[in-house]
Amino acid sequence: MNTPEAPQSTQDTLFDLVKRKEKKNAPLIEAMKVTRINRDNVADFVSAMNSVHAPLAAELISIAWPELDGDRRLSVIREWLDGKSNDQQIRGFHNLSARLLTVDPENSMGLLDRVVKCIGESAELRQLAITLTDSEWIGTMPDTAPFAKLKPNLFKSKSRLAIFDWIADSCNVTLQPTNNEKKRADKQKQAMARTSLVIEWFKQLQQEKEMPEHVAEAVEKNLAKLLPKTPKSPVSNPSRIEAAAEPIGEVINKDTTPTVKAEQRKDPIGPDDGLNAMLASINGHFEKQAKQHVRKLQSADSNLAAMKSAFERSESEAAGLRAANAKSLERIIELEGQVQVFRETQERLELELSKAKGQLVSMGADLEIEREQKQKIRDEAHDDVLRETQRERERLLVQLGERIGNIVDSWRDIRSRGPLPEGVPTILSEMFEELLSRLATAGVKLKQE
Repeated sequence: MNTPEAPQSTQDTLFDLVKRKEKKNAPLIEAMKVTRINRDNVADFVSAMNSVHAPLAAELISIAWPELDGDRRLSVIREWLDGKSNDQQIRGFHNLSARLLTVDPENSMGLLDRVVKCIGESAELRQLAITLTDSEWIGTMPDTAPFAKLKPNLFKSKSRLAIFDWIADSCNVTLQPTNNEKKRADKQKQAMARTSLVIEWFKQLQQEKEMPEHVAEAVEKNLAKLLPKTPKSPVSNPSRIEAAAEPIGEVINKDTTPTVKAEQRKDPIGPDDGLNAMLASINGHFEKQAKQHVRKLQSADSNLAAMKSAFERSESEAAGLRAANAKSLERIIELEGQVQVFRETQERLELELSKAKGQLVSMGADLEIEREQKQKIRDEAHDDVLRETQRERERLLVQLGERIGNIVDSWRDIRSRGPLPEGVPTILSEMFEELLSRLATAGVKLKQE
């Protein structure tokens, strides 16, 4: 037994492992989770994808897909598959479409359109698509397979309905003959279990509401391929179809060990051959009717299982809705309490605002009274200033009159003494006369001679 290699460092990126020529899937997938693809290394990433097989490349691209922008995604698809042969493109696009279904459903179905376009009318390429559908869309664990995530609203074009045909046809593949009966029995058991799950999935799709008509027709057509045929329709492989209608639990628990029929004894024709032939005919008729009843019971069992599953889902949804309603009711009560608090706060604020308005009006009245009082004081002060100014003016005028009077007296005294002395300008006499005249006009009282 070979000793497993030590795991690589968690710091190793995809490019580090590619340089070391790592070929194992698990280390490359783990390294991809810590690798960031950007404008600078997208070419190296595409080169790495071309160096590994298509399923691993699709897995690595699906991990990097959410962090790639539109230009980087287009660059990866173009450099990875565009220009290659149709079968290589089918392998790549089909694998990547299955892995992107849960990450980016719309682009996943876009890749499926490209698969249909590459197939065209080629029966060989269609068989390749069926094989890839069996391995990548259904796989060995059908209950967690990508095909179960397909929703009716994704089938916006009729070309996408081809996946329904490929899923149904992958369940009708004839098992290869082998000498190992146990291995053949195991494969037959797996095939029956997968077929049963596919039938159940098609029936669940039929229960979808508001399903487009072209999708409903495709679902019905492919379900008819897998369900047991009526007696009027010849059945090429009745044991496989009868087993396909059995519930999963019965298929897995059923003993599929091949039995060896006893060799029929061939005796010469005797006198009782007519009676034996008649009994054989009756037995054959009863066996035929029994098989029909068994098929009907199996179909009813499958329908009952589907109804039970739908009922359980409804119960689960109802329980979820009840829990959601209870949470909503609690939230409503909580919000009503908050609204009541807001209302009380609003009423308190309105009361405080009303009081503030009253205080503002009162302060305005007080300010008006104070303004009037100050205006009155200013008016009284102004009057006092005016009176004081008038009194001071009168006092100054009196003083001025007295001084001018003294000057006038001096001038009159000079005049009374006779003519002015020689050399005194005549204009001085005229100036004094003019001054006396103006003072008299201004109301200044002067002493009379």
